Amino acid sequence: MAKKKGGKKGKKGKKGSAKTPKVDPAVARKKLMLENQLAKQRHKVIEGVSWVRDIRAWFKVKIAPIMDEFRIADSMATGHLSVDKVITCLKSLDCPVSSDELETFVVSIDLNGKDDIEYCPPGSTFRCYGGGFLELSEMGLERVMIAHRQELAELDQEFKQHVMELENPKKAAELAAGAVNDAEQQGDAG
Repeated sequence: MAKKKGGKKGKKGKKGSAKTPKVDPAVARKKLMLENQLAKQRHKVIEGVSWVRDIRAWFKVKIAPIMDEFRIADSMATGHLSVDKVITCLKSLDCPVSSDELETFVVSIDLNGKDDIEYCPPGSTFRCYGGGFLELSEMGLERVMIAHRQELAELDQEFKQHVMELENPKKAAELAAGAVNDAEQQGDAG
């Protein structure tokens, strides 16, 4: 048999079927700017709770003086102190965090929100000295970290929303209109 000569040489199949979608340079710049803003905001939020590690370590080292200070402040020996008294006690021991951070912590251990911190719960006599307060402080710090994680999730969600608005403004408008309609329906129902 003889070989065929001529004809098309090169790739077979449909031409242009695997083209990369074109990205608007203005959209790409805006997206990069949003990513940079998100990174800065996330860093700021993360730095905003770096004190948690410091105060946790300080409590473990200083638990005996802390409990002594609490017992002096608790003249009625109830095992309860007000938010202000706890702040005063911790400040007197040179707690290694700022006043705002200390207030955030103390409010987080006020579990019932009634300005009444139970630093020495009943039944804690079999625990180490200050064990009840250490447990309470861990619960409070976990509450702070939960709020921190929620703030990060909200930042991420806001970023995704902005990116979607950039990449597909029509779909973003439809979703926003749907959210407004849902809110109006809930308002009418309430």
